[in-house]
Amino acid sequence: MGRAKRAAEPAEPKFRADETISDLLERDPRVEGVLQSFGLPCQRCVVKDFETLAEGCAPLGLDVATVLAKLNALE
Repeated sequence: MGRAKRAAEPAEPKFRADETISDLLERDPRVEGVLQSFGLPCQRCVVKDFETLAEGCAPLGLDVATVLAKLNALE
C-alpha cells in the first residue's frame, strides 16, 4: 500500500511581531520601504532598538497582522 501524503507544515514566518524594529531592519533592507508604506518612519526612530513591531504599530492604530503579512510576503 502507498504511504499517505502528509500535509506540508506551514513555514516559520520570516518576521514576527515580537521582534525589535532594528532587528527587522537589519535582517532585510526592504523592511524599511514596507514600514514607510504604512507611515512608520522606523529607521529614524530613537526607540527602534527596544520597541517591537507590535509596539510600533499600536500608537498609530495599525493592524500588526497586516504589516506582518506584507513583510512576510517579501521574497
